[in-house]
Amino acid sequence: MFLHTARGIVYTSNGIGARIWQGLQDGQSMDEISARIGRDYGVPGERVRQDATRFLAELESQGFVSHTMDR
Repeated sequence: MFLHTARGIVYTSNGIGARIWQGLQDGQSMDEISARIGRDYGVPGERVRQDATRFLAELESQGFVSHTMDR
């Protein structure tokens, strides 16, 4: 769950979104995060990467992050 205090917006994500966010907070690259999630759920890493990129773009569009960075 993300809270944008200035705008009064709450944005919720599922467990996968939380794993993506936590991975980034832990300094993992998108490739590392995607590969791990892909292995855990039997989904190709590239598919996970595409979905993760869209998730981060949505967070950016809502003002929760000001810049997404691909490591």
